[in-house]
Amino acid sequence: MDHNEAVFHEQYGAFEAPKRAQEEERAAAASRSPTFTY
Repeated sequence: MDHNEAVFHEQYGAFEAPKRAQEEERAAAASRSPTFTY
């Protein structure tokens, strides 16, 4: 990872991480629940 990538991840990672975690959590819940589909 070069410096520009590191800066990008520092600036946007903090913003994206919670959203990504929420999406993963939703997907995991969906896979556990056969009644829930997209």
